Amino acid sequence: MTRLAQTPNGESIRRLCFLWEWLRGDSLDAPTTPTGKYIDLFPNDIYFTAQHGERHKTYRITNNALGNAQFCPTVRRDVLAGKATLESLLAQAHQLFYQGHSAAVYQRAIHYLYLSETRSSFAIEKETPSAQKEEWFVQLLQRVHEYPQLTEDDLVILQNAVVRDVYSQEVTSQLTMKY
Repeated sequence: MTRLAQTPNGESIRRLCFLWEWLRGDSLDAPTTPTGKYIDLFPNDIYFTAQHGERHKTYRITNNALGNAQFCPTVRRDVLAGKATLESLLAQAHQLFYQGHSAAVYQRAIHYLYLSETRSSFAIEKETPSAQKEEWFVQLLQRVHEYPQLTEDDLVILQNAVVRDVYSQEVTSQLTMKY
């Protein structure tokens, strides 16, 4: 708070104070209020940011974060090679994966992502699944889009299929009967 009192219009200290309050959900009870112009939380020449931020007058900050206090990804612009934009890279990826001869590459990439998510999920539970259980989980992830509306009961069935092997053989029949 001493630093804020010494330089109330300093951009770095204003960002730090705002982040402290935003991420903790608590107030610092600042001894002074900045009088300078509003500044972006994330400089948009350095980071990809939200187009329309929310102004917070305590520190005169425009919160242009891509997320909220619970999940806020930050993506630097300089990670992109050369002068490529994010949009052009996404267009290139789309073109690569959706060409007829690249269908196999696309399927391999998707399978890898599902397998990576599967392994991460089991690691969170401190479990090392068998290859069969790992593949079962991948198959469940691949089929989620088939169910337009999952109820709490559906989620319990899926959870039981993943957590307990006893239920894993029943899940397909229970979900298939419902949809």
